[in-house]
Amino acid sequence: MSNPVLNAMMPLKLTGSYGLDDLNRCKILFQTLVVHMRPGTFDRFDIVAPEGEIAEIKSRLDSFIVPLRLGFISETSLIPELGKPKLPVRGWRRQMLLKLAYAEKSEANFVLVFDADVICTKDFGLSDLVRQGKGLLQRHAIMTVPNIPDWFLCSMSILGIREGLMGQAMSVTPVLLSTDICRALAEFMRKRFRQQWWCYLISLDTSLLRNVWPKRERRDWSEYSLYFLYAQRMNLLERYHVESGSPEMPAMLVSDNSVWYDHDEPAWRPQVCFSDADPAIFVVYQSSTGAKPEKVWARIHQFVENKNH
Repeated sequence: MSNPVLNAMMPLKLTGSYGLDDLNRCKILFQTLVVHMRPGTFDRFDIVAPEGEIAEIKSRLDSFIVPLRLGFISETSLIPELGKPKLPVRGWRRQMLLKLAYAEKSEANFVLVFDADVICTKDFGLSDLVRQGKGLLQRHAIMTVPNIPDWFLCSMSILGIREGLMGQAMSVTPVLLSTDICRALAEFMRKRFRQQWWCYLISLDTSLLRNVWPKRERRDWSEYSLYFLYAQRMNLLERYHVESGSPEMPAMLVSDNSVWYDHDEPAWRPQVCFSDADPAIFVVYQSSTGAKPEKVWARIHQFVENKNH
């Protein structure tokens, strides 16, 4: 039997990092997926959570389990080291490790990676994301996002890659990852560092040398910069991906009309995101803005409910 084509995953905690209400935030994503996603798009959608929180998370997401094919996986089943007490790896760094680990171990061909602050705004199905064995890849200029240059400089140092990026990088979550590329990246890093790749990346935050290494050189990596740099170096991007906005795949993954910072919110027009004027399937209302889920839902509920009716 051939592999399932597409899985989805999302790291989740009852209370997200820095006290954010990620559980109720992700319900907005799920409500919009139920409205917009065609049946059978995902083979499964796995929630990756701490072992002790899975039962409650599953109970509170019960109404979405069947329509979205939700599964629940413990963090430590992917990365055992995350079960160590007082391990100072939390928040978005922990999530980055889990995203790569899930994609490495997935039986699907591609994994669509979500965060809790993503919202689905368009009807879509499998053929909008994966076609002829290639997954949608969205690029943007490196200098358009403040953190991205450091992410790539650090990841270049980790991987030992010196080639320039030509000013382009892959976008941020939601992202489609090839599991073949993730497995090849994992093997490359295992051989380079003679240990599990996640052990090495965790050591960058836990080693006694962490305060000696400049962040830009070793500690400010990201999961997507590692993935993109490795795939580019090994000439795998064209083999496994097709550009978003191309004639073959006109859809975009994430909207340019997303709310990334507090100052974006006053000018945000969700009606544009939900219209044909915006080619993106998803928009982000970033949780780090501190906006409560109730506020976000108040801004978009009319478009979701109108679609329901």
